[in-house]
Parts: sequence; C-alpha cells; structure tokens
Amino acid sequence: MEINFLTLGSDCSPAAALRDLNLRKFALPFDWVVSNINSLETCLSDKFSHFHKQLQYNHNKTRMIDYYGFQFPHDYPLNDMAGIEDEKIGEGIIGETPGKTIADNWHSYHEKVLNKYERRVERFNAILCDSLPMIVLCRYATRDAIKLLTILQQYHNVDNVYIINSSAETFVSDKIKNIHTEKNGIWNDSSIWKKQIDELVSKIT
Repeated sequence: MEINFLTLGSDCSPAAALRDLNLRKFALPFDWVVSNINSLETCLSDKFSHFHKQLQYNHNKTRMIDYYGFQFPHDYPLNDMAGIEDEKIGEGIIGETPGKTIADNWHSYHEKVLNKYERRVERFNAILCDSLPMIVLCRYATRDAIKLLTILQQYHNVDNVYIINSSAETFVSDKIKNIHTEKNGIWNDSSIWKKQIDELVSKIT
C-alpha cells in the first residue's frame, strides 16, 4: 500500500530527514519554513489565503515573515548572491549565513517564489483529500503535536493520519509517537526517523 508523507514544521529538519531517506517525492509548503502551531491552525482554517503574502523582514533581515507569522529563511538570495541560478530560488537551498542578510531586492523574486508555493499548496491539499494513509513528520512540543492532530481532523476530516514527532519528551498514543532524533548525539538523525517510519508503515499496511 502506498502512503503519503507530509512535513509540518516546526522547522526544516523533518523535510531534510524525508529527503535523506529518499521518501520526499515533491516539495510541499511547509518543508523549508519555520512555523508554530497557531500559525498553522490559522492558515489551514482560511485555506492558505495569505500564505507567503504581506512579507516583511525579521529583526535582522535573515528571514522573511508572512501574514501568518511563518518564517522563510531559505527562499530568497542573500545580498552577495548576484547572478544566483533561478532554479535555486524558492527551493530551500539557500541557507542563513552569519553576517549576511536577504537581498534588498527580494521583492523582485517574490512572484517566482509565490508561484512555487501555490503549486505546493495544491499538492498539499490533494494529499489531504487522498484516501491513502498519511504520515506526518514534525518537531514540536508534545502538546502542539496533539493539537496538530486535532487541527487536521477538524479542518480536513482526516482520520487515517499518524504523526511522528521529534521530541525528547516521551509520548505515545494510537496516532502520535515521539522520537528523540538527537539521542545519539547526531542532529536530526535520519536513522532514528527511518526506524519509526518503518515500524509505523508495517503497522498500518
């Protein structure tokens, strides 16, 4: 049986793990975004109406922040990136760099990035409407992972969703399992993600 995978914050580490495990089939809206559970709830409740819009710099110009409060640290070129290839814009390749800021002319890239995000939102909504089981990878406090499950069930009537949450807190339920992805001293250890994904897939298929 096929399974859909989603990454839903709070940072890019779940998407990076999915990519490292060759399970990331395509880009989705929250892959390279810094989020919080309240922003997610508001965004999903009004169907992404203001996603990646009304952008402004954060306090030190290393991230763009949208209407909902989502932070975008990986989508826009930095000031020293003259002539950056178009394919890198909006692809999560650009990273925050100490002492560097997002380009002053970021607005000239906005339409291109926004168009990419609109396609990702379409894919995201298609997954939520799919009847296949869905595994969500995320990194939140346990209470927020529980709320995330409620949000998905409330706004999208999704019953076959399972959450693997990276957290040092111990928690397990029928739908949510916390895993400590740094327990071996490796940041975002993909082998720990893989072990839990494999266990969950064997359980639900």
